[in-house]
Amino acid sequence: MKFHEWFAASLVVLVGSVAFLSLFSYAGSMAHETFWQDERLERETQIAGVDVSEMSEDEAVTAVQAELDQWKENSEVALVWYDEKLEVSNDVFTFDVDDSVERMFAGEGRTEGLSVQVNEQQIRTLLNEFTFSEYTEGKTDVDMLTADLGERVSQLPVEELHKNVHDYLLDDVKPDETVIASASRTAAAGTGGLATVVEIPAESAFSFLEAIGEPGDSPEAAAETAAAASAVFEVLLHTNFELLERTQRHELPDGVPLGYDAAIVPGERDLVFYNPNAHAYELELFEQNNRIEATLYGIPLPYDIRVTVEEVAEVEPKTRVRFSSSRSEGDRAVISEGSAGHQVRTVRHTSLTETGDVDAQEEIVAEDYYPPENRLEEWSTAERHKAEEEEEFPEDGDWNGQDPGDGWNGWDQNGDGSQDGQNGWDQNGDGSQDGQNGWDQNRDGSQDGQNGWDQNGEGSQDGQNGWDQNGDGSQDGQNGWNQDGNGQHDWDQNGNGSWQDGNNQWDDDGEGGQNGSGWPPSGDQDNGSGQPPGSTVPGQNDDRNGNGHGQPGSGTGPGGQTPPADDDEEEPIKGY
Repeated sequence: MKFHEWFAASLVVLVGSVAFLSLFSYAGSMAHETFWQDERLERETQIAGVDVSEMSEDEAVTAVQAELDQWKENSEVALVWYDEKLEVSNDVFTFDVDDSVERMFAGEGRTEGLSVQVNEQQIRTLLNEFTFSEYTEGKTDVDMLTADLGERVSQLPVEELHKNVHDYLLDDVKPDETVIASASRTAAAGTGGLATVVEIPAESAFSFLEAIGEPGDSPEAAAETAAAASAVFEVLLHTNFELLERTQRHELPDGVPLGYDAAIVPGERDLVFYNPNAHAYELELFEQNNRIEATLYGIPLPYDIRVTVEEVAEVEPKTRVRFSSSRSEGDRAVISEGSAGHQVRTVRHTSLTETGDVDAQEEIVAEDYYPPENRLEEWSTAERHKAEEEEEFPEDGDWNGQDPGDGWNGWDQNGDGSQDGQNGWDQNGDGSQDGQNGWDQNRDGSQDGQNGWDQNGEGSQDGQNGWDQNGDGSQDGQNGWNQDGNGQHDWDQNGNGSWQDGNNQWDDDGEGGQNGSGWPPSGDQDNGSGQPPGSTVPGQNDDRNGNGHGQPGSGTGPGGQTPPADDDEEEPIKGY
């Protein structure tokens, strides 16, 4: 065989071998996939919202079960009716994940919910737990409610699942929408443009400003807004809506009844309610023939609701007086009659209608106070001056507003007959003089006050003015009563035998009388008392001021009080 023939034969054999091996490998692979590999789902396949595309049966079951467990942990399923909500527990639902996956592999669809069974008996029991209704299951199409619950739950919804029982009531017991409440107010002249219909969604808030818009700046527009807000306030109080915001005015506007005031100020004050019910209501507000009408439409509430305004107190106005020089004495005029003030409480009484529960719940929704407007009178200026004089100089002698007989300086402020006023004659009223001038501050019966008439209370006079400061029985104090301790009175400092001729000059000329510069400035004074003139002990009338309470060198002795001179100066006029 020639070389080129051999080469060609070898090439044919080699190519054939490679082709055979490739074909064998492909065929083996196809056979394996056909007879031994697990079946998988098609692309874009979902079970209860879970993407199970190209998953095997076991993989799909694992993925769906994980999603179900998470849903049970976070979901909320409930039956709602009006403002009540009853939660449906997870054990009401029985899920079958394996069956759901098998149905997908059987080709029953590419999007499928979970297989679920709903316990109808538990749903019936739950329906009867609504407080405002008796035997609710008998009024409800339970089969339809159960089927709808199962269908929605099979999709494992992410949002809360609430079923409104009202939608499943039997036709013969399902109430139609009607007027819930209405109120009207007198409208101010010149208005008439108010007309609006507002829906208040379920479980949502209602704002007067958002629904009606900002009021105009004119007085007529302000009056119209006040009347409309008051009407809406009254209407919504006759529902189970919750009051979130409301403010009274300082003064009650005309045409607005007590207890129903609602101030509206853009950006500051609003009227806001919250609708807690599972269905919406519609508020209609319009003005016609100078009347503002507010009406609420919707499903009748299962409550008997009454609103009362209780008068807590009526505050009588006071009378204020202004004076005019244009009026003569006795000429008076009433400028304003004034008006009474009010304190009121607005109360909402709620009781159940169908169950016959007569024990109403009371809710205080507002407490308002409006101060009185005082009566204003105008009098003559002459009567003002007369009133001031009577106040300054009363007939009973009570000059400074103290008790009768206490005079200028308060000699008997408590009116017990003893002088115990500002100058301290007997401030505590115990019969002893113990006031500011020190006649007996410690109440031991001796005079020992600030002016030194026996400050230590040992029976001798040894105070600041030197009446026996060392307690030896002789008077040797600062005023020279035996300052050298020789038993002689040192008032005779020059030793001429005359009474007092020393530094205090009680007898400068030595003639036996006191005529020096110290006491008195000129002439002699000798009372024959056996003591040097001018050295008066308490109670002797021998002081130069003649007040009977002197002490050496002082115009007023301990406890003494010089009566004030007459004061003709008029006190400042008090304001009215």
